[in-house]
Amino acid sequence: MPPKLVRVGISVVEHNDHYLVGVRGPSGPLAGYDEFPGGKCLVNETPVACAVRECMEETGLLVRILQPLYHRRFDYTHATVDLSFYLCAIENPEGDLTPTAPFRWVDLRELCSLRFPDANQEVVSLLWDRAQKREEERHWT
Repeated sequence: MPPKLVRVGISVVEHNDHYLVGVRGPSGPLAGYDEFPGGKCLVNETPVACAVRECMEETGLLVRILQPLYHRRFDYTHATVDLSFYLCAIENPEGDLTPTAPFRWVDLRELCSLRFPDANQEVVSLLWDRAQKREEERHWT
């Protein structure tokens, strides 16, 4: 029997050149790996709504979706995941931006050195490329 398909909404939250990242707990699949806030979609829930809801539940921070960032299906031994990543911003950046543990803010260099699941690697590369393009644009303006 093929693994079940799991739809997942993920918030890639960017604020002042930092990203919101947590560590998966010791039990369950991919224990100890780093992760962006996100989780399984509820029945009839869109990945966009899921990404916002999961970020609030996991970090205590309300975000808004800026744009779709990346989408892919990935086969793990425990399931096939349909991952929708969204670039997000903090809804109220003047408020307390301290996330609930185990989430924390990391800069891009640290982000690139973290241990993400294989399905997330392309997102980290996209964020690096995006930052490089922004830096080049700043240099030329």
